[in-house]
This record gives sequence, structure tokens and C-alpha cells, in this order.
Amino acid sequence: MNRRAILHFLIILFSTVCIGAVRADDNVASSYLHYRNMLSTPPGTLQDLISDQNNQSQTSRYYELSGQVVGQVASSGQPIVLIQDGTYSAEVSASQTFLNATDWMDNGSIVRVLVKSVPSADAGAPSMLVLIAAGPESSVSALEKVLAADDAKIAANSRARAQSLYAQETSRSAYLSARYAESSSPVGVLSDRATAIYPAYYATISRLNPHLSPNDVSTITKSILYYADVYQLDPRLIVAMVTAESGFDPYSVSRTGAVGLGQLMPETASDLGVTNAFDPQQNIAAAVELLSSHVQRYGGAAPCGVVPINTLLLSMAAYNAGPGAVKKYGGVPPYRETQNYVRKVNEIYQQLCGS
Repeated sequence: MNRRAILHFLIILFSTVCIGAVRADDNVASSYLHYRNMLSTPPGTLQDLISDQNNQSQTSRYYELSGQVVGQVASSGQPIVLIQDGTYSAEVSASQTFLNATDWMDNGSIVRVLVKSVPSADAGAPSMLVLIAAGPESSVSALEKVLAADDAKIAANSRARAQSLYAQETSRSAYLSARYAESSSPVGVLSDRATAIYPAYYATISRLNPHLSPNDVSTITKSILYYADVYQLDPRLIVAMVTAESGFDPYSVSRTGAVGLGQLMPETASDLGVTNAFDPQQNIAAAVELLSSHVQRYGGAAPCGVVPINTLLLSMAAYNAGPGAVKKYGGVPPYRETQNYVRKVNEIYQQLCGS
């Protein structure tokens, strides 16, 4: 059963259970629509039936007809209901048990029927129409209007929800664009050493996040190399950290509210003088300053900026969980997130170092 059929069935069921005095005709209409909605494809129309019969089609197919009961006959002991739909008279085979149980299939009644064509065993003979479901036309059409109103309401709610989400996303995009426009002053002049390795870092960062614009890649690369020199840290460690933190997505926001390339918490960013955590240059400047303070606390870096392994592990643990947690446990805290984070940064760093 498709999703629409399930929804309609539940609406019908809810109405039947919750509305006090439900007429028998309403239950019949509910059953009729339930059977119709179970079909994998919509039933054919009267015009489809006429066309198929004229073409002597031997393919089994469902049709929906609406007309007046004009009589009943028997063929080989099998009841046949004659239903007049416009100028067309359909001969529909029905069970006697069904006919005996209904009081709305009498002559003169206007009914809606779902029938199935069954190819005849005799070559050249027309297909037989077998009754699958039926109901009073007035009850079926009335329930269809109720369901159509429900569909319209659901569609309107879906459109409103989509428009709301679009408005939120548009507002967020406008906010980010405005915030990005508030970028602080450009990074200072790169050292000769930083200039020499700039192409390699540019290529690496482009590969790590191919969705970045060339301008963003340039800003991020310059910021990493510049602040690596300012704080005397290995730029490969900064690349490893940013990769683990945000995947080089300047607009990344974690479930806890950490923002930007270095995933700075708002309070930390404010303490470090950041006015726009989405700005790559400001974010990296603050993230490297914070990382440098941890590196100095746990032993410092070599003159070339390379960080010893034990210092690296403790520094990254402090960056993730805070120095208080490192002090409390006398090393990397036993938090699964922190341990995975430290391991990931170290693995990326070792890869970048080629060891």
C-alpha cells in the first residue's frame, strides 16, 4: 500500500472510530475508497473501458464507474448487475451474498463501482467485468471531498513549512554574508619560508575541502602560515587540527555551538578578541593562539615548530576537553570523544609529516 493510501485509510479509520453515530453508508464508502487506494495504479475510466472493449483487449484491468442500477439478470446462475453510466450499460458480475447484504444496489440506485476485467476463456469473447467494491455514489463522493480537503490542508502545511525553511536558510545565508563582509584586516606579509611552502599548503587545503573558493583557500592558507610563524608552531599541526575540527568548513557549527574552522566556543572566541568567528582569518588566529598556549603549558615546541608527541597529545586533549580535564586525569581524559579526537589529529599530523 502506498503512502497516500495508508494516510487515507488512517483518516477513514479515525473518522469511523471517533465520530459517534456513523451511518452504514459512510462505512461502505470508507471500505470502497480503501479498496481503491490499495491499487498500485489508478483505475481506468468509463472511456478507458469502452476503448479497451472496442479494441477487444484481453488484458486484466481495473475500472471505476458511476451510474444507475437498471436491473439484475442471471447468467449461468451468476448474478449480473446492469449499471447505466451515461449511454453505456455495463454488465457487472457480483456475488449473490453481497447483493443480499446491501440495500443500496436496488434498481434506480446511483452507485460507484470498482470492477476488474477478466479475459474470457473463449477466443473473441469480451472480457467479463467482476465487481470488486461498491458504494452509494452520494456517500463515496462526500467522503472524497473530505479527503480532498485534508489533502489540501496537508499540502498547504507542507508548503508553509518549506517556505519557512527557505526563509530561515535565506536569512542565515544573508547573515553569514554580512558577517563575512566584516572580516578583519588582511593577514600580514608572509615570511620567505612561508612563501616558499605556500603552494604546497594551498594545494593540500584545496584537496581537503574542494568546495572552498580560490579566495577562501588563499585566505586560509595565508592565515595558517602567518600565525604558525607568529606562534612558532608547525603549520602541519594546525592543518591537522583544522581538518579534525571542521574539515576546513568556515561556516561549520557543531551541536554544542562551536563555530568555524577551529570550532571555537563563543565564550572562548570572545575572550580571544574574535568579533566574527565565521571569518577564516580571525578564527585561525584565535585557534592557533589557543593551541600555542596549550603547547607551552605541556612542554613547548622545538625551535623549528615541531611539537613532541607527548606535548601534542596533551595539547590536543586540552584543546578539545579543556586543560582542567587534562589536569584532573593526569593526561588525556578518558572521554571517548576526546580520545578519538586526539588520535585523529595525531594520525593526520603524522601523515602530513610523511612518517
